[in-house]
Amino acid sequence: YVSVFPPYLKISDVATAGTPHQGLATGAAQVWIRNQGCPSPCTQVFQMQADNALMSNMNSKTWRGGFGRNPQGSGGTDWTTMASDFDNVMLGCGFVDRLGAPANVEYSVCGLMPGAKHFVTYPGPYPQYGHGDYLEDTNTT
Repeated sequence: YVSVFPPYLKISDVATAGTPHQGLATGAAQVWIRNQGCPSPCTQVFQMQADNALMSNMNSKTWRGGFGRNPQGSGGTDWTTMASDFDNVMLGCGFVDRLGAPANVEYSVCGLMPGAKHFVTYPGPYPQYGHGDYLEDTNTT
């Protein structure tokens, strides 16, 4: 907590693409660090692994009343999250999806925030979005 930072921000809409809201697969942090050249220990990346205490708290239904599963700004926030099952960084995190089905390598749920109102998923075979491909796709369809 920083005293000069406001307790709430007024953010009405958020859209994320390929964000590991439910955490990276165990071991994915080390692979990412090696591929990106992040200086060790790169604490922030390890905190994003699903088995880390921070991500465990963020995805808990009881920690802070489940606030991490659906963070809200002052006046409410409408969340849209996008994920692809071809995302090599977040694929197969071992969670269950929002409908209760077990997560597996055929359906990535890591980029979906449990409390979001809108989910956009790319299950394949087209487009085969890898991590970051959302930002480079110029196709309007």
